[in-house]
This record gives sequence, structure tokens and C-alpha cells, in this order.
Amino acid sequence: MRFSSVRLASPFVGLALAAPDLSAQTLFTFDQIAGSVLEFHGSVDPCGNAIPSLKNAFAPDTSCGGSLSGSDVAYDAANDLLFYADNTHVSVHAADGAYAYSFTSPLPIRGMGCDAAAQLLWATDGFSAFALAIPGAGCASGTVATLASPSVPIPGPGLWLDVDWDPGTGSLFACGVLGNVVNFGTSGALGTFGIYAIPTCSGNPFGLKGIAVDTTSILDPGLGHVYVSDGFNVGSYLPGGVPTLPGTLSLTAACTPMPVATPTRGLAFAPRGVAFGIGVDPDGLAAPVGTQRGACVIPNMNFGFELEQADPTGIGYLVLSESAACPPYAYPGGVLVYTAFNVNYAGTFDIVPVAPDGTASASVPIGAGTPSSWAYGRSFVAQWLILKPFGPSTFQTSNAILFRFGIL
Repeated sequence: MRFSSVRLASPFVGLALAAPDLSAQTLFTFDQIAGSVLEFHGSVDPCGNAIPSLKNAFAPDTSCGGSLSGSDVAYDAANDLLFYADNTHVSVHAADGAYAYSFTSPLPIRGMGCDAAAQLLWATDGFSAFALAIPGAGCASGTVATLASPSVPIPGPGLWLDVDWDPGTGSLFACGVLGNVVNFGTSGALGTFGIYAIPTCSGNPFGLKGIAVDTTSILDPGLGHVYVSDGFNVGSYLPGGVPTLPGTLSLTAACTPMPVATPTRGLAFAPRGVAFGIGVDPDGLAAPVGTQRGACVIPNMNFGFELEQADPTGIGYLVLSESAACPPYAYPGGVLVYTAFNVNYAGTFDIVPVAPDGTASASVPIGAGTPSSWAYGRSFVAQWLILKPFGPSTFQTSNAILFRFGIL
């Protein structure tokens, strides 16, 4: 890990106030009408400004089998992969949509969730739960995933439509057509939180169609948050069913509409950063674009940040802060800086030259030697500031990225 004590000069220090400590992660679901996997987040940035909630959409690959009827999605935070299930067929994609491989399940899948640390895909056929050992490749050989645990009945009545793994408690949460959520162990025994009812936001008569455990909120009051979907809205609840409004996703209502009006199926939580603000080049060049690489989990040796459309002669400064500046600092030429330099820590995390194609990359391996401040539940803001040594302006800036660390 590289860390510089270099601080930016005084023109960036101003009167902006620090924003509340909102965290930012994304959720995945499946649009049953469009046949697309959707990645979305809240519609409000750290300063209270409206931002588009839909981050990405892509059609799952069916070249090795399956269809676009879709039963559920799951996210592997260890490898930044998205699983899409259609009955017994599972296709695996990079989180941005690029196809990776496929495999089949020996049992039908109605819902699923990923134990990333153990590389297990927990699934339900509607009545029982079982774990699949995630294969590393598939399709050409017709790979069939092996059962890693015996199938156990899910305690409670009704048809269960989704299941997710909770690394904080080492247990499972499932939801179903009766509008109930159940917490249970891998042996099938009821867990600490038992069975409880969740009222659907839209009055959907088919109950709950997706559940996702927030793996970044395990240290929050109430032992974390569970997101539940009725297909049209997503709500946030403490285990046990108490509605809550965590900073995660910047949810602004107990029932937040999905980014599409059509019915969706399944839900998966992903500790991935959310972009906000705008990039600026005072000389009229293309605005630089900053993105975050890999999942925001500890450990993650592939974590990092990417830069595109930057001045090819520039030098990129990756700047971090524990809060966003609201409003952003305005610099001569219209450059906007979103990292708050007058609170907590703010400084240059890495300095890298921009490549001739306008790209740059900063690797931030999170493992041994990670600063103690980089802890579960901590939120940060990152932004690229690009020095332009050949001018005519001095700096250009990218958009900002809000991210929060979770448990693997």
C-alpha cells in the first residue's frame, strides 16, 4: 500500500462544510420484463443533491444455456462477480456485466446468496436451502456445481423466493410469498431473529421477492440492516423487522421505488462505490471519469481506483477524505473538489502518471498493514485531481466516489 503525506495547497481549503457520514453501496436485481440485470443505489448524493439511481444494466449471457426469465441474482464480494440464475442454469459475470463463465446446479434455484469468504453459493428451491461449491470455470465442459452441504428444510410455512448469507452472524435470511422473513442456521434450525413479517410497500399480493444483507453495517446499532424487495420497492429493516433509514444507499424513504416501474425479481447487496458530482476540465477537454475497482471489503488485495479521459500528459493525484465537501470547493477555471479538507483526514493517497491513452490506475491492496482507520463501516470519499504540466490550466478533476468498507 502506498501512502503519501503530501497535502494539497491552500487554494483547496475553504468554507465548505462536511457532509453527514452517508455510506454508499449498490444493490442488484433482475428486471423481468426487459430481461436485464440492474445495479442501482439511492438517488441522493452526500450533499443532498439528486443523482441517477440506476448505475448499470446488462442482459445476462445465455450462450451456454438458460434464458432471460430469471429467478435471482447474487454477488461475490471476493471476486467482484455477479451470479444470475435461471432455474438450474447459472451464468457468472463481472459486476460491470462482462461474461465470465457458466455452470449448472443439481437442484433448481428460486433464490440465492453468496458466502464470499467460503466461496459457497447458498440457494433455495422454495422449500429447502443448500450450498453449492462455486466452480471456477464452466460451459464448454458442462460443469455441474457440487453440493457443499446437505439440503435442509427452511423453517416456516409458505414458498420461499430468496435467501442470503449473513457473514456477521454466520446464518441465513430468507423471504417468501407470505410476506415473512426467516433467520436460520445452516442446519435448518431457527436463528436468533426467528420468523417475522415485513409489510410490502406496494401491496404486492405475491409477497417478498428479494432479500439482501448489508455486510457493511454489522457494527451499526441493531446489528446491521437487511434489505427486502416486493418486486417494485425496496425497504431497509433491522433484523426482526423494525424499519430503519441507514445512510447506506442514501435511502430517503422506508419504501424506495426500484429504478424501473416493471416487476423485478431477487436482490443482492454489493459493497461497491457510488459516483457523484462531475468532472471538470477548464480548457474544454473531455471531463475525467473516476471509478472504483473491486468490492469495498476487508481484506481485498484487488481494491483500487481507475481514471479515464484524463490529460495524457498529466499526473494523477488520488485524494481521499472521510467526508464530502458540501458545497464542493470551487477552484479557478470551474474545477470542483469534493473531498473535505477541513475535517478529519484529507490528503494525497497515491500519485501516478497518466498514460498516453488518458488512463491511470491506483492499486490499494487492503490486507496486512492496512491503516486501522480503514475499518468495517467507515466511509470515505475519493477523487482524482490531475495536474496539467503543459497547461494552459493547472488542474482538471474527476467526479467523486463515495465508498464504505464491509465484511467479506
